[in-house]
Amino acid sequence: MDGKDVRKGVLLPLGAAGDAKARLASAGLTVMSQGEALMVVGVKFGSVADKLGVEQSFRITALEVAAQRPSREWFYIPALLLLGLVVLLQRARRRSA
Repeated sequence: MDGKDVRKGVLLPLGAAGDAKARLASAGLTVMSQGEALMVVGVKFGSVADKLGVEQSFRITALEVAAQRPSREWFYIPALLLLGLVVLLQRARRRSA
């Protein structure tokens, strides 16, 4: 409004993979391509995008996709093995003292 550029990141759930325009429309956005970016032409009232604060004339310049990575529970295994090693070493130390 006052001429300053503002950058805003929004986590907008788009659902299952498929046609990009259909996924954006299901989130409540109508977009138009503008060079390398997408311009938000309309936001459906009461939609997910409206609730997240996306407004008309916003430019979508980048997309981030969640990376495929292993479950966080797998990191318990090395931690428990390391804990077991420390316990064994401390018991051996106690016996020798």
